[in-house]
Amino acid sequence: MDIKVIGLDFSSAPKKTKPIIVAVGCLKYLQNHNKKIKTNFVSLNSFIELKSLDDFTSFLALKQNWIGGFDLPFGMPRQLIEGYNWPTDWEKFVQFYCCKDREYLKACFKAWCDSRPAGKKYAWRLTDLAAGSSSAMRWTNPPVAWMMHSGISRMLRAGLIFPAHSDAISVNEVYEEVVKKKSRRKFLKIAFEAYPALLAKVITKDSYKSDDQRKQNTERLNSRKLLLTGLINDEAGLNLKLMISKEMSETVLQDGQGDFLDSVICMVKVSSSILKTNFGLPQNIDPLEGWILCS
Repeated sequence: MDIKVIGLDFSSAPKKTKPIIVAVGCLKYLQNHNKKIKTNFVSLNSFIELKSLDDFTSFLALKQNWIGGFDLPFGMPRQLIEGYNWPTDWEKFVQFYCCKDREYLKACFKAWCDSRPAGKKYAWRLTDLAAGSSSAMRWTNPPVAWMMHSGISRMLRAGLIFPAHSDAISVNEVYEEVVKKKSRRKFLKIAFEAYPALLAKVITKDSYKSDDQRKQNTERLNSRKLLLTGLINDEAGLNLKLMISKEMSETVLQDGQGDFLDSVICMVKVSSSILKTNFGLPQNIDPLEGWILCS
């Protein structure tokens, strides 16, 4: 069974020199029918560069079926939301949050942090703690709060399905419709949060990227080589190997910012989730906060 998969490295302010990168691939899903075949494969077919948020919106509107891993938060900490009496229904919160200007949100975030002791400044989603990622409310270094602000409402308006958030369709239903090909819908685009560093650290703890050209050195290039080789050889133990052409390997390795590699990692992560029952998501996810794959 072949399933189209994508991995998307997001930017809240994409441009020609720092576009959103989409890795497009195909998962060869074996369903373990053949006992002699022990490993599944995901092939990287192409990269798409989205140089504006309008390009991102247009990409989401394409009439396609895919399962995607997106490197941006889909939700905020429940503690923060309830603390400010913001909407606690996820879709309503997304609409509320994305309609607010950043200065208002920054003031709320800053007031929250200023009122708390050192070491406990931020509120955290359970999944951020499990994944070791930044708090979703961080507005700088990295500005993940603005990534959500720029991206999630566009994804919601495009009709994407969010198994870790939506009460309208269960994870079991998504799994049956997409993986087992029992869909009654014309187009199904399934979106998951994917945090590339979570998988990268299984292969190497060393830094592999930097937006600062002065830090794009041989050591980080070698780390990218280690990561790419690890994905090809399944050194993370995912029961999944990456298939990639020499040309696309060079594209990944020569990108000192690591955006192409991060998109590939997101694609591999979402592919590995398809191999697990109900995408490997816990049973009792808080739909307001959501969940990062494999955390």
